[in-house]
Order: sequence, then structure tokens, then C-alpha cells
Amino acid sequence: MRVYNWNWLDLAKENGKELGAFVDEYFKNDQPTSLIQRFVTVEEVADTVVFIASDKASAINGAAQRVEGGIIQSIL
Repeated sequence: MRVYNWNWLDLAKENGKELGAFVDEYFKNDQPTSLIQRFVTVEEVADTVVFIASDKASAINGAAQRVEGGIIQSIL
């Protein structure tokens, strides 16, 4: 399942493109350093939450965990 902000759909329409093509172009041109070249899915966020809440993540102590596919290059 992919969840897009309604603004992405409006931007795609304004540029005369289908949403998928518009998002692909966005990552290619505006986010070339993104590790996965797409938005993360709801399932990926949920999987991360489940992992962090599990005993398998017991060695993680107070660390910030980002689920953003590599778009953000720095925490600051």
C-alpha cells in the first residue's frame, strides 16, 4: 500500500503527468541520493515499529530511528 499526500496528486496533474511517473521523476531529479528511490510504504513503517517494540531490538537504547528511505541526509 502506498500512501501519497494529496498534494502529490495535485502537483502531478498540474504538470500533466500521472502520479507514478511524477514521483519517479521527483526521485530521479530532486532526490538522486535517496537509497531506495521511492517513498516508504505504510508496511515498512509498521514493520519497523513492530521490530523496535520487540525483544529483537533490545540492544537499541534511546536512538532515533528514521524510516524514510535515505531522503534525509542529516538529522540536523
